[in-house]
Amino acid sequence: MNEISPRDELLDLVADLIGTLEWESQRGALVLPSEPVRAAAVEPLRSEPAPVDNARTAPARPATNPSTRAPLPAQWAQWTAKRGQALDELHVAIGACRACARCDARKQVVVGEGQGTSGLMVLATEPGEIEERANGALRGAPGEMLDRMLENVLKLRRGQCYVTTVLHCRPPRGESPEQRAESVRACLANLEREIAVVRPRVIMALGALPTRVLVGEGVAYEAALGKWHEAFGAAVLPTFDLAHLVARPADKRLAMAHLLAVSERLAPPS
Repeated sequence: MNEISPRDELLDLVADLIGTLEWESQRGALVLPSEPVRAAAVEPLRSEPAPVDNARTAPARPATNPSTRAPLPAQWAQWTAKRGQALDELHVAIGACRACARCDARKQVVVGEGQGTSGLMVLATEPGEIEERANGALRGAPGEMLDRMLENVLKLRRGQCYVTTVLHCRPPRGESPEQRAESVRACLANLEREIAVVRPRVIMALGALPTRVLVGEGVAYEAALGKWHEAFGAAVLPTFDLAHLVARPADKRLAMAHLLAVSERLAPPS
């Protein structure tokens, strides 16, 4: 195995620091003296995801600055410097979350997977029993469909992307809409941290809930489908939930057009 030279390691640290500063500036956590380095030519985000109250698991924070929600601020530099280690530490933190009622019924927390080196994040809704047993996001027929889409259209392996879900615990039986909404609010902070660590260029939102938490409540899911939006410094393209495509294969034609748009956005500039 080739050793990384001190110079290359320093360049990696500087690149990660620049990315973190861009991320914090776009969230409003700090103001940089110049324009952001990366400007996404996408439609402006209509609204931000709702603030999350993680008082049950996170230390107290100033109410006037909701953007500072990271529960482990002392480790932030380590997270951004070493993405793999950062994701491992973040997954441990997510695995210990007890911010909503779902933690009482779950067998285990299903965290995201992949390194995201391609610049693509795939965001689904939540794990089911199959994902909980496999301890991985998007399994079964939908997961097989995702793998084919990534390999055949985008020429990517799953491990090159970051595949995750808005909710990390499977829904318990008898969950009310109010309880589900509480779980979504609690999990949004974890999603923000995942995006901060992975720093995707493109997020493919699979279905209505991932679209809503990224694009905002003011845009109908049907109207958002196949159109570019922006959230957390990334270009967001809403597309169909994979279970929907399994049940309604006729919509695969539109899904293919969405994938081609993602491929074009990920392609390096000529």
